[in-house]
Amino acid sequence: MAVTLIKGTCAALLDNVSLPGKHVQVLGVEKVAVQEELQYRIIISDGVHCIPVMLSTQLNDLAVTLQTGKYAVLAIEQYLWVEVLSLRIVIVEDAVVTAKPLKRLGCPTMLSVSKDPKNTRRSVATYLSGAADEERKECEHLVKQDREGPADGSDVSSTDTSLLCMDGAPRVDGEEEAIEVVIEKGEDVVKEVMEAVPI
Repeated sequence: MAVTLIKGTCAALLDNVSLPGKHVQVLGVEKVAVQEELQYRIIISDGVHCIPVMLSTQLNDLAVTLQTGKYAVLAIEQYLWVEVLSLRIVIVEDAVVTAKPLKRLGCPTMLSVSKDPKNTRRSVATYLSGAADEERKECEHLVKQDREGPADGSDVSSTDTSLLCMDGAPRVDGEEEAIEVVIEKGEDVVKEVMEAVPI
């Protein structure tokens, strides 16, 4: 089974246009209270960019699973897009875990959820009670936390870049398996093999 992270997936989610791919990696999970109801916000990555998205309440069980399984790869099956106070908010309504690599894939940078960059801080603070700076810091912290010097493939330009994660190892009684990550840039291909836990 091949799982592909494609550059542009996060941007397409924010712009509410057709997705180039449906797989994203989860970099962080956080509980939030929305109208006195428990929901989860996750930071997802397409390997090049990352964004915060909300999980619908029917995915709360999935969120608990994601808290214990850092770096899981999700297939987004259905989502809802809304705009509030110039903020583009993505609410994932249906998703499944397709792989569980043990490390962050690529070197993603945070995209702004605001359509009005001048009002990003005020708008996000109004809607999320001041969580905007925390979100950005959390994503930056997660990226730095995993980086022990330059990450493999960090010298690869973000243009024409896609990450491929291929899960082809046989599963034997919960034995750890390898996930092959291929970062493509033109004709150059960089390969790395990492351990992963079976899903």
